[in-house]
Amino acid sequence: MPHALFVLLLLAARSMGISLPQENLERRDYMLNTGPGCISYPDPTALLENQNTVTQQYSGGSPAISQSDLTTCLNEYGCGNFSASWNGNICGGRGWFKGPPNAKTISDLMSPKKPPHSKKLPPSNTPQSDPARTTTFLGRDGLGAYIASPASFPASRVIYYDEKWVVINDLFPKSSVHILLLPRDPSKQLLHPFEAFEDLEFLREVQAEVQKLRKLAAKELHRRYGKFSALDQERQKAIDALEEDSDNESRHLPIGRDWSQSVISGIHVGPSMNHLHIHILSVDRHSECMKHRKHYNSFSTPFLVDVEDFPLGREDKRRHPGKEGYMERDLKCWRCGKVFGNKFLRLKEHLDGEFEEWKRA
Repeated sequence: MPHALFVLLLLAARSMGISLPQENLERRDYMLNTGPGCISYPDPTALLENQNTVTQQYSGGSPAISQSDLTTCLNEYGCGNFSASWNGNICGGRGWFKGPPNAKTISDLMSPKKPPHSKKLPPSNTPQSDPARTTTFLGRDGLGAYIASPASFPASRVIYYDEKWVVINDLFPKSSVHILLLPRDPSKQLLHPFEAFEDLEFLREVQAEVQKLRKLAAKELHRRYGKFSALDQERQKAIDALEEDSDNESRHLPIGRDWSQSVISGIHVGPSMNHLHIHILSVDRHSECMKHRKHYNSFSTPFLVDVEDFPLGREDKRRHPGKEGYMERDLKCWRCGKVFGNKFLRLKEHLDGEFEEWKRA
């Protein structure tokens, strides 16, 4: 878009009395400089062809921007798409762009000049580069991106999906295997689990899907760690011997390790994300993303409620997590029971050793 037209738009905005509060200026600068941002660009084709374009995400079409949308956009974010013929990119709403570094935006015109700087893209295997971070589903709404458009994500993130469910690998896993089940029912996805599970038909569907995922998690544990397990190695040796001695088909085979016993599942009584989600994870709590006491206790106390325990009684203590103080409980090793008080780093070091022992069982 020509510079002169931007100036005219800027003057028009100012003539309408549009101003940006300091907090919105800071919010705008944050989005443009460190996270999802929006740009004004005259031609979508040129934008898509521009090699400096970082990403483009839609969460549904929207009408071309109107005068009132422009006013809202400038007031709230200081940016926008002013093309009368390009649907799908209203600032502050439905399809963020972080575009060419030389693109002139309303933000460029309204902000003080800053010295040029380069910003490296995060590696593709880091949480910051995940597509959920580049849509309008931010912060506590981050899981909404997977529900709205699961096909937009790689198989390493979205395991499978259908009209009822999306199943993902947790972006910040708290165990070596950590899966999330996301219901897609619009009438349920923003409810607290206690409220959602009052629908007994829905609860039964969730419970059945969780059982499938527990089996899937157990198979993944066997795939990753079976070669370390003494029980699995014993079974494998027996299988190898049987293949060499085809006449002895009646030989008894060891059962091997039951990895399903190393899987837990449930919901948090105080969810950290707005969209309904159910955790299915291995018991090891071995992850770089396990960073502090509340992380650990949220998966090691009654703060995690198995979906098989639902429906909960009205007097169930787990309905009152604050009163019960689950997050403030002493840290206790899930495997050996050793108590570490509030010494998380000591527990973390201890868990590294327990993880190795657990693998070899």
